[in-house]
Amino acid sequence: MDFLHSDYAMLNERMAAHYQIRDIYGPQFRKVSIEPNTNRGGILTNAAILTMNSDGKDSHPLKRGIWMLERILDDPPPPAPPNVPEVDLTDPKILEMTLKERIEDHRNKPACISCHAKIDPWGIAFENYDALGVYRTKIKNKPVDATSALFNKQELAGMEGLKRYLLAERQDQFARAMVHKMTSYALGRPLTFSDHAEIEALTVQFRKKEDRLRDLIYLIIYSSIFNSN
Repeated sequence: MDFLHSDYAMLNERMAAHYQIRDIYGPQFRKVSIEPNTNRGGILTNAAILTMNSDGKDSHPLKRGIWMLERILDDPPPPAPPNVPEVDLTDPKILEMTLKERIEDHRNKPACISCHAKIDPWGIAFENYDALGVYRTKIKNKPVDATSALFNKQELAGMEGLKRYLLAERQDQFARAMVHKMTSYALGRPLTFSDHAEIEALTVQFRKKEDRLRDLIYLIIYSSIFNSN
């Protein structure tokens, strides 16, 4: 579960400066204890992940939301329907909106709401992190609004709320996603419906082992799904 949140980060001097963490010197990466007010810990606040899921200029809640669903929860959203209207960036009213307001305006269109209602709230929770993963409290002199509500009405108060919710309510789903991804990697192929029972059994064993990655590797290589391929 340290992937979701940890009280440490792997840092060298350059990475620590990017994270605004002081008194870390030298090029070598090492495990560094961090305080809650650093707004780091786990891969959700990792600068590489945040940068990968941005547009190079600003955050990208849609990309970050899709990444969350696909990689962390193994629950990918359906593909976008054809002929979805794009955000009109020539509209002065649109240009005056914050990114969150633009997303909400786009989501409220009938052709968009079914997909975006599932995706956007996850991505909005990342809004305190800019295109390069630097933590921020303001955007264009306005306070960052990283609050959102999931499709089930569960409220997320930014990254802290997202982490708290995942650890309190979605541990089983995340553990299963980890088993799915690692098993697929080990087999060198996508998993199919016939693999479902084996993945469920591996997940139960993984959770009983207290979610240790080393144990998961051991479980996979001694599993029937691995040894029958």
